[in-house]
Amino acid sequence: MGSVSYWQAEAGVADAHLLRERITADVAIVGAGITGVALALWLARAGLRPVVLEAREIAAGASGRNGGFLLGGTAEAYAAARERYGAERARRIWAYSAGNNALAVELASELHERGVETGFARNGSLRIALAEAELEEIRQSVALLAEDGWKAEMLDRADLPERLRATYLGASYHPLDAEIQPARFVRGIAALAVEAGAVFYDHSPVLAIAEDANGVQVTTPEGMVTAATLALVTNAWLGESGALLDAEWLARVITPTRGQMLTTAPVADLGLSCPCYADEGYQYWRQLPDGRLAVGGWRNHAIANEYGLDE
Repeated sequence: MGSVSYWQAEAGVADAHLLRERITADVAIVGAGITGVALALWLARAGLRPVVLEAREIAAGASGRNGGFLLGGTAEAYAAARERYGAERARRIWAYSAGNNALAVELASELHERGVETGFARNGSLRIALAEAELEEIRQSVALLAEDGWKAEMLDRADLPERLRATYLGASYHPLDAEIQPARFVRGIAALAVEAGAVFYDHSPVLAIAEDANGVQVTTPEGMVTAATLALVTNAWLGESGALLDAEWLARVITPTRGQMLTTAPVADLGLSCPCYADEGYQYWRQLPDGRLAVGGWRNHAIANEYGLDE
């Protein structure tokens, strides 16, 4: 079952472009989320001809259904990442995410210069502690981030916005983090990719994938793309894509898992100047410029109920 998120509805309905012919490409990309459109952009700017196939619309999946946070690091605190992966690998992961964040900021700036509104704002983010153990982990993370050259600041309970003090114990502030309107952002990147030479076809689900000496053939209801290289960037639907390749093992790579979000009517200013996430990342929220609250998470209260592709 499909649905429409607040971000997707706010971005409006784009014109459909179905594949209705047989064409060739350097790279056939299946999936027009953030990964697919970014891959198309960089390939096109490198002089290749990518063709993107999307079963629904651009940013129809998780790329148009998330909190719109641009954060450094991973879902777990830096101290936990150091313990899990070791100091050197944790630094590399953080550096990778910081580089990715910087690229996103560059693209948001480029789109802004062209008059494309992406909702980008760089006000940092708060990682907030709900329990004493989480607060101690955040303190350790701030110290380790400083040791490794990353910017972060520790906030005590009294430093939190007034609305949060009754529930939460303290937080770390990350000044380089930002926020976006995710559906508009992904559509904007797709527009840059088209300008660079990429071709997009939406409402063109892939029905079959075959390989021969000429490369790979990707078949849709009314057309086909023949390409030297295939990129499957279908995220939660990777298992279904793998079935078309007779690679059932791909279904074990990613377990589709929902995250619930809601958006309120406009409310008074709550003093929440940046994206916030708490309880090990299971709670997250931000107040939008028009006063609406975008609130998500709490999945840890019913994790077993949140597996699957049903939106």
